[in-house]
Amino acid sequence: MVDPIARWGEIANQIMLTQATPRERERAQMNGRIASIAFGDAAASLMSDLNQQRMEVEPLHVRASQLDIAAKYAIYALVTLIAALRDVNGSLCDSAWAVNRTAQSGAAEVPDMKEFFQFAWADRQYVMRKRQWP
Repeated sequence: MVDPIARWGEIANQIMLTQATPRERERAQMNGRIASIAFGDAAASLMSDLNQQRMEVEPLHVRASQLDIAAKYAIYALVTLIAALRDVNGSLCDSAWAVNRTAQSGAAEVPDMKEFFQFAWADRQYVMRKRQWP
């Protein structure tokens, strides 16, 4: 069975290679260098990476920055998927209502579920800037 935390690390690596900008990749490296310079020999890390390998101070800060960057891209991919589902669901609901207009009670026999996905607007700029999701 694949460890989900290790798998997220692999996905984050792929995102950093294929979707992150060169500037974002350089910023992650810079964060590690700055932390290493700031802490020098005064700090030690007892933390491990997502694949359970112990990390020193500089790679730890680089990895933390990379995970923050990758998370933005992963969330945008999820929002895009949910937005597509919203469109499909809306189309199906509209079709069901159109077919069911002749119902005697005046109410559709198929519930209108479009509001379930109304939060998902695939505005890339908004999603990439948002820092916290409920």
